[in-house]
Amino acid sequence: MTRKNKVLIVDDEPNIIRIIKDRLEANNFEVITAANGEEGLEAAKEKPDIILLDIMMPIVDGYDALNNLKSSNETKHIPVIMLTARGESSAVSQAFELGAADYIVKPINPGILIDKIRQVLS
Repeated sequence: MTRKNKVLIVDDEPNIIRIIKDRLEANNFEVITAANGEEGLEAAKEKPDIILLDIMMPIVDGYDALNNLKSSNETKHIPVIMLTARGESSAVSQAFELGAADYIVKPINPGILIDKIRQVLS
């Protein structure tokens, strides 16, 4: 049996997590979730194949979480796709400067998200 790719979703909106999780599981992905950047950094120790990371979150925001992920030898190789309502060019630029693999502005089209995940993982 083929190993499922493991996706970590880090978002403080439970409805967003549920929608993305359901769609990913229906497309044969293993999913782990975290409700903020701090939990996301802890969950990254489970070695996901890719991380979907919101920017605007309590405790540790997405930029700080991304910076920590890319600064750690254990997680710097994991691709990160930013998922956020912030579509302004400065937010996009900052995410790419910190090492994001891709950037998707909410509301998210689940089909496009899955295509982007597969593209980044290939």
